[in-house]
Amino acid sequence: MPAAIGAAKAPAMPGYGEARRKRAAGVARRTSRLARHEVADLFRCSIKTLERWRLAGIGPKVSRFYEGARPLYLGSHLREVMNAAVEPRPGERG
Repeated sequence: MPAAIGAAKAPAMPGYGEARRKRAAGVARRTSRLARHEVADLFRCSIKTLERWRLAGIGPKVSRFYEGARPLYLGSHLREVMNAAVEPRPGERG
């Protein structure tokens, strides 16, 4: 059946940065600690890239609860990094 004339359009998809920020907020609320593979999926990068960021001192902070423990990423740190990475839309003040 054809759409009615003058029917409302579907809302526009949010920008990539906005979608990523919302995804990060949801992940950070669901869990307080994420493993490397979960963070790599969230950032859409490889685990090796996360390791390079850690060694360079950029990206999300890593927490280890004892010497030799696997690195874990806190949800609050992920939220900070993702919010800082969002670019303002054209015409908006940053």
